Amino acid sequence: MTHSNFPWQSLSTVLAIFALISCDPGQQDQSSSISESNPFVGAWLLDHVTQQDSTGTNQMVDVFSEGLIIYSDDGYMSAILTYAENYGDTPGLDVGYCGRYELNSEETYVSHLRDVIAINADTEHEVFVRDYEFSDDYKLITLSPREDTWKGTSLTWKRVE
Repeated sequence: MTHSNFPWQSLSTVLAIFALISCDPGQQDQSSSISESNPFVGAWLLDHVTQQDSTGTNQMVDVFSEGLIIYSDDGYMSAILTYAENYGDTPGLDVGYCGRYELNSEETYVSHLRDVIAINADTEHEVFVRDYEFSDDYKLITLSPREDTWKGTSLTWKRVE
């Protein structure tokens, strides 16, 4: 089957559902309210990606066309991203992983432990560390990877309500 005939959007949906089922062993609260103790809890859609250029200026880039990240209140998360059609040698390739997550609210970072599933993700890193920043209304979260290959990149996610 050639790339142009493969239903990439359907694959994204199937992988997202699979990640959710695989990573959430308990019941997830269907409430759309923001958890006071853990504002990460909920579903987030990728809003935009920025990268710093050589002058330190942030510019929006088309690395990913779609993304979904979900944090549960019992410490599990799942993420799936689809590379943009015009990005690199792997257009439309899905990257996904899920497992436990740990928050460090004092130093404002979250660790994604890819200890359940990793689909086409970089296998050198078992833990992805992301600095985070919420908007004042907690409807946006910006995650900035600490890994050298993604340093200077920030992914901003919009809460699904």
